Amino acid sequence: MNGQNEKGDEISKKAPCRKDSLMLRDLDEETILYDPDTRQIHILNKTAFLVWQLCDGMHSIADMTAAITRTCSLTQGEIDRIEHDVRSIVSDFEAQGMVK
Repeated sequence: MNGQNEKGDEISKKAPCRKDSLMLRDLDEETILYDPDTRQIHILNKTAFLVWQLCDGMHSIADMTAAITRTCSLTQGEIDRIEHDVRSIVSDFEAQGMVK
């Protein structure tokens, strides 16, 4: 069990950095990112876009979680879920080559 906690802490300290070549178009409720290298389009909701903005190589997943928690008025249950959601979003970004 200790190994899993250490792995979780390691992931929380990770500071992903977004791929610079992606082009951004902001719409009312969504943001569209276009990757000219892969010709893929990524549609982000407001939460995913906030995480994307924080993927600057300086904000860890823990920092991102804290920023979202400060920005939104959340219940304790929602706060507990935020870090899981941030990790999931960053993991998706990594799988799609959008961050390193």
